[in-house]
Amino acid sequence: FSFISGPCSLKLRQPASSGAVGFMAEEPRDVAAALGFDVEEGDALAYKADYTPPTALSCGLIMVPHGKTQSNNEHLFQDHSDSALSQLLPEGVEMARRGAAEFVQQYAESMKGNLDTWVLYRTPLSRTTTTADCYVAALREAGVEVPDPIVDPLLLEINQGSWAGLSVDGLAAAGREQDAVLARAYRDASFFAKATDGSGESKLDVLRRSADWLRVLEARHGSAKCNVLVFGHGTFQNCVELLLKCYPDKSAADIFNRNPSGGSHLRRGEVHILTPLHVHASDADAKL
Repeated sequence: FSFISGPCSLKLRQPASSGAVGFMAEEPRDVAAALGFDVEEGDALAYKADYTPPTALSCGLIMVPHGKTQSNNEHLFQDHSDSALSQLLPEGVEMARRGAAEFVQQYAESMKGNLDTWVLYRTPLSRTTTTADCYVAALREAGVEVPDPIVDPLLLEINQGSWAGLSVDGLAAAGREQDAVLARAYRDASFFAKATDGSGESKLDVLRRSADWLRVLEARHGSAKCNVLVFGHGTFQNCVELLLKCYPDKSAADIFNRNPSGGSHLRRGEVHILTPLHVHASDADAKL
C-alpha cells in the first residue's frame, strides 16, 4: 500500500480478509433498522423519520465511479475476479479522461498549494486503477505531483457471487429460475436479494460495509480538514450516498437505478461531491 505524509497521513492495515462475501447472520430487517431504515414493499428501504447518518463526516469527500466496462454495458452481475468483462472499455477510458480533464481544470491550482490536505484512494480492482491513472496522469501533467492512490480493500464493490458474468435473462436461460427471480428483485428495488447459494452479497450487505467504511474514514481523516478523493465503484458509492443522505428527495431505488433506458444520476469517470470540500487559505479563491 501507499502512504502519505503530512496532516492527512495514516497507516493502512490489510484486513484479515478482503473478500466481500455476504456476512450477515442477523435478520435483514434488524440490520436495516439498525442502520436507520424501514423496509417497504419489495424489500426496498426508506429512511426512518429519525434517520441519522452512521457518522458526521467532517472531511471533504469526492467519489469517482470507474469508467464503463463490458459488464456495465451488458448489465451483467460481477464479483471480485477482475475478469476481462470488468476491464474498462475504450469508451470507459475516455469517460475517465474527460472526468480527469474537468477535475484538473477546477482543482489543480488549489491542490498545488495544499497537496498535503488531499488523500487519494482506489480499490484493488483494475477498473478503478485505470480510472485513477487517468486522473493522476492529468494532475501530474498540470504540475500537481500527487502520490499514487492508497489501495483500500474496504472500498470493494458488491460481490454477486455465482451471478457473476450473467444478466437476469442469462440466469433464466441457464435454468436458474429462482436466482433469476431474485436477480430481477435486486434490479427493481430489493436490498435483500442475492444468489441462492449464499456466494454473494445483497445491497444491504454492502450498505453495512459502507457504514463501517464511513466510520473508519472519519477516524482516519476527520480531524485533519482533509479532502478525500476516492476512485471506486457505483454500487458502493450509491450506498455511501444513501447513508449520507446526499439525495434526500430520491428514493433508495432511484439512487441505485441502472435502468438501461436511463435515469441514473451516476456519471461514470466523473467527480461526485458527497460532502463539502475544505477550503484552505491559499485556495480561498478556488471554485469549490
